[in-house]
Amino acid sequence: MTELAISETVFTERWAKIRERRTGALCAWHGRLSDLMAVLEQDEPRQTIRTFAQAGLDDVLAAVKALGHIKDAGLIIHGGEGCAAGASALIKQFDQKDSATKLYSTALSENDSILGGEEPLAEAVSRARAQGAKRVIFILRTPMTAINNDDVASVIHQHYEHGSKLVYVPVDGLRSKTALSGLDSLSHACLSDLIEGPGESERIANGRLESERLVNARIDKLLLVSMSESAEDIAEIIESLKSLGINVCSAPRFSSSETFIDSGRYRAALALNAEEGEYLVQGLAHNFGVKALSSLAPVGLRATDAFLQAALLVMTGEADGEAPTGLDSTFDSNLDSTAASPLDLTLGSAKALERVPGRSEAMQAVIAAPGRGIRAFLSGSLPVVASLAEAVKDLGGSVVGAAFPIAEAQSLTDLSRLAEASSDSLTVCVGNEPFEIANILFKNPADVLIGGAGFGRLARDLGALHLSTARRSFYGYRGLSALAEALDFAKKLPKSVSTSRLYQASWLNKPGNWHIKLETL
Repeated sequence: MTELAISETVFTERWAKIRERRTGALCAWHGRLSDLMAVLEQDEPRQTIRTFAQAGLDDVLAAVKALGHIKDAGLIIHGGEGCAAGASALIKQFDQKDSATKLYSTALSENDSILGGEEPLAEAVSRARAQGAKRVIFILRTPMTAINNDDVASVIHQHYEHGSKLVYVPVDGLRSKTALSGLDSLSHACLSDLIEGPGESERIANGRLESERLVNARIDKLLLVSMSESAEDIAEIIESLKSLGINVCSAPRFSSSETFIDSGRYRAALALNAEEGEYLVQGLAHNFGVKALSSLAPVGLRATDAFLQAALLVMTGEADGEAPTGLDSTFDSNLDSTAASPLDLTLGSAKALERVPGRSEAMQAVIAAPGRGIRAFLSGSLPVVASLAEAVKDLGGSVVGAAFPIAEAQSLTDLSRLAEASSDSLTVCVGNEPFEIANILFKNPADVLIGGAGFGRLARDLGALHLSTARRSFYGYRGLSALAEALDFAKKLPKSVSTSRLYQASWLNKPGNWHIKLETL
């Protein structure tokens, strides 16, 4: 377990800084892993840009993905009617209709964008409230309103006393080259205008007597911060933690508004993916005194062990001498999980993990090594890719390439893990560009491509089986068993390469970094 390190001054500023300015994030790289690590070890790495790129998520859609399944909340896309189309499609990727945030659009016309969109926004707020968004309404800026005008402050002032909290998230798809900046902007806005922490004590009447209570008292729970994980990913880790006697809930993905608002009152917070959730975790520590934890993304045997032990050390009292607490059988989100009894700490944390469902089966899978001989390409967030690389190696396979959205100085630990699980000469792509992934696969054939949605055709073209992390969960111990089964299936699958490819050989034979240049100011 390590402590996160973000300068406290960032939480006192009006807006969140983009990743390129806050962490020096590189968003464009294609080459050897060792060369990337050498660049990040420099005091001030030079920024790089792509002169050609395909479409991908921007910071607006990243925020939508994080907020798109908070039940009893409203989400207003403040821009043209088309600005809400991508957001709606992104939300509908998940079959969670009952818990999905209600989506609204201000559907601005050309005149609105120039002369002012205050009236359409006020109407959208009133409509959202009337249709059930009683606790919170998020207002997301778009490129249209970012360029020409912004009437959000006026509308918030008008509606301040009328019920739902209005949270303005200043994402616009323009300032940053990485979608992850949208998660920082979202976290910053919620830390300022939504989340509540422990309050002061007040006197309350009780018949003829008066008693004292603490308003918004500290809640003895662990908060799992999730920005992009599926409901299955979250449920697996929730169940593992509850089996250890840890009282836990998650936010903002697949949570209630109340759970997210209460984030500042929890005892500790731990991000499922530090690259995405560390800003919120550290902000909760700075603003509200929540204990900030950091660990590996819980994918694979070793990383899941580390993740659960990080939570166990704090929440059971081993870290601060407090006695373990009982488990509340309720869970604030729509994910059901069976309550467990408090853990007997005399067993020790390592022994305790043997009680977690699925761990013994995961260990058996590692012993059997069903992925022996399998060559894998990994795509996704770097903390997840690093943990996946270890899992593939533990199951007997090897990694032939990897792609992830950004690389930062604070990414060096995960990059070192990736190098150890594969090789420091591994070819990597920073930016998750499909044609660059195809370039790597063409030169370094793989049996499987493990990554998010949208890579099925690309993988098939180059003779690989796509194991979609959007369709199945590889989180936790059961996730490792699922990965083992998938790799075993891939070994038995007959090899085939498409004769009609998305990218021609002349394109795939190009150097992978021909279009990546140093940025000049």
